[in-house]
This record gives sequence, structure tokens and C-alpha cells, in this order.
Amino acid sequence: MVLYRDHPEFEPDYTPYQVMALGAFMDQGGYWRPIYSSVLGKEVKDDYKKYNWGNLSLDKLIHTPDKTLNKYGVKCGLSLEAWENHGWIHPQDPRGYFEWYTKFHAGRRTEDDDRQIARFNAFKKRFKNRESDVVKQDLLQWGINYNKY
Repeated sequence: MVLYRDHPEFEPDYTPYQVMALGAFMDQGGYWRPIYSSVLGKEVKDDYKKYNWGNLSLDKLIHTPDKTLNKYGVKCGLSLEAWENHGWIHPQDPRGYFEWYTKFHAGRRTEDDDRQIARFNAFKKRFKNRESDVVKQDLLQWGINYNKY
């Protein structure tokens, strides 16, 4: 479990590095692939370079979409467009929750932290007693180890 002294209510099981190393977002072409952000009105690319991904290969961050490369071998999650349409994307993190988590883990704190932590806790609770590979993959993308529940 990852602990944050200033936010004890936020307890992901994996760091952002571990989420990527385990095989998350592979069905989408990698989380850090170039995207068009309608929230910003522009293309966003190469922003993964701001973070320390250690010895992770670029293939774990950006690649050709392939669900078989996901930890559980399934496609899951909503598209960026769906997240934008639901109003879940804020301009400071145009990629969404995992971008927020990557920055939070790196030490950034913002006025959006409480909202994102509340979303994390609600998501975790919502899927606690459901078992499928899609649920397990979804939880991994949020930094949650299904097998702990």
C-alpha cells in the first residue's frame, strides 16, 4: 500500500510506476500516447518525459493498442472523449485521474486533490465485491490490487 501522510484517506496499492509496469492502459495505446484534449483544445504529447519512469520501456508508456498486453488481457475503461463528456477531466490534468495520480505521487498538491481522492475511494468501493478480468484491469488502472479485497 502507498501511504501519504498529508492524505491518509488515499491508499492506493500501487505507485504510478508499478501500475505501468504491471500492464495498464495497453488496450488504448498506452496512457501517455499523443492525445487531442478537447478540454485544452490542443494535442498533448511527450508529457510522460516529465516523470521518472526508471527502467520502464517506452512500450509500457506508448505503443500500438493491444488488449492482450494488459495484465488481465482485456479491454476496459472508457475513452478520453467519454471522460471529457462526463466532466471528469480538468484542464490541469487533461489525461484524467492517472495523470493526476502521477503528479500527486510526485509531490504536487492542488485544489483538485479532494475530488480525485473521493473518486478513487468511491471507485474502489463500487467494485469491491465484483470479480471479472475487466474489473481487475479497471482497478489496476486506478492503482488498486483486486486480490487484496
